[in-house]
Amino acid sequence: LTLLLLVTLGGCAPAHRGDPPPPAGATADALPPLRAETGMLDGAPWRLDVPADWNGELVMYLHGYEPQGSPRTEAMPAQGFSDWLVQQGYAVAQSAYRTQGWAVAEAIVDNERLRQLAHDRLGTVTRTWAIGHSMGGHVLLATLERHGAQYAGGLSLCGANAPASELMHDGLLPPLVAFDHAFPGILGAAPGGLAAPAAPPFVPVDVIEQALATRPDVADRLAAATEVRRTDLAGTLMLYYVV
Repeated sequence: LTLLLLVTLGGCAPAHRGDPPPPAGATADALPPLRAETGMLDGAPWRLDVPADWNGELVMYLHGYEPQGSPRTEAMPAQGFSDWLVQQGYAVAQSAYRTQGWAVAEAIVDNERLRQLAHDRLGTVTRTWAIGHSMGGHVLLATLERHGAQYAGGLSLCGANAPASELMHDGLLPPLVAFDHAFPGILGAAPGGLAAPAAPPFVPVDVIEQALATRPDVADRLAAATEVRRTDLAGTLMLYYVV
């Protein structure tokens, strides 16, 4: 039977691709010798890391939200969380997805293509797991719904574990509307609304924070309603706006 382990951490924003930090105690110096491969698969950069003491198991790692236009290197780089998994003996495969932004539909397909490629490269894989954070947690759930027979289990870290329409309508939009009402013009919304092509794609955190500081009572109420710390409110609003 497929074992599905879903861990959802409360109070988390749908994070940027800046992946979760490795667990305490993990260090780059502890990395065992490994084989690292990178490439492109139908327009999606990918990476496969295999430790010398590979335990026969594969982790498909699904990253979080990456804003449109974020710079990418030619070869997909390693990052701390997958390095920690390699230290534990797991092979780790991860796709950068062929598109940026809310790329859930593309990510599901790109991840499955990479899983098949990783199995071909590795040979016999005893068990395959999926780990995703933030938007990657959303992709994880959709992947298990469609390809669950291929996985021994999945772990959603701070996952956006709800339908996208619900996440946007009930989660992201109300704080933005409230902020725009209390601090008009800061978000630079175009006449067609937040999603209009003429709207600026990014509003700096310090600009949002400067506006919040002019009305601390409103900022505190908005932080409480959004269920984030006041010190995190500007960054959260910036992220919601980008998404």
